Amino acid sequence: MLPMPWSKPKTISFDDSQRVLITILRDVRCDQWAEKVSAASPNSFHSLLGGMGSLNDLIICRENHYAIVADREPLANELVSCLRSVCFAASKDGPLTAAAAVASCGTINLVLSGWRCLVCGYGQIVSRSARSVIAAVEVRRALRDGIDKRLPAETLLALWRKPENSDSLRELIDKAQSSGIQYAEGDSWMRPCPGCGSNDTCVYRWRQENDKFVSTDNNLPLRIGQ
Repeated sequence: MLPMPWSKPKTISFDDSQRVLITILRDVRCDQWAEKVSAASPNSFHSLLGGMGSLNDLIICRENHYAIVADREPLANELVSCLRSVCFAASKDGPLTAAAAVASCGTINLVLSGWRCLVCGYGQIVSRSARSVIAAVEVRRALRDGIDKRLPAETLLALWRKPENSDSLRELIDKAQSSGIQYAEGDSWMRPCPGCGSNDTCVYRWRQENDKFVSTDNNLPLRIGQ
């Protein structure tokens, strides 16, 4: 007799995360990695990671000839990154609780990345960076919710298959603009600065604090007032 859903533990197993990872890889026509992940066991999964050309280096995008539209690339890469980490952690420690699964994903992708002019302070993000933050939040939420419902694989697959929520993107852009960060389409380097014409621009990062985005502690200092 199969166990009833409510009798299952509130965890995500290696098999759960592996199944979702394989599905996503096959959906985007990343067949070589789908086969390698499918053939891996908890004892051998670590061999897919580390070193040049490993699963850690996989980037899903149209430029790499995968079957995906640009708007979906951030979600695909966030899911692959988190599922790769969950598979690895579960292969070592066994089924993971929600807290352990989310912790294995790290926090770096929860930071908003863009450009900043060091001369006048003009800051700018693009759609890819906005969608990357949204994807990072949504994947971690799906992990927690799915594990709590004892349906981790199904909840993650539902996230993968649902259409983009345009309201989430608009809300993030509005929050960025209210924090003094401008928004632009495209992914080109912000140079020269649209504000002052300077070429003294650099990658810059912001973290969310309440209803605003504020500078992280590892950015280059601005030269305003010097």
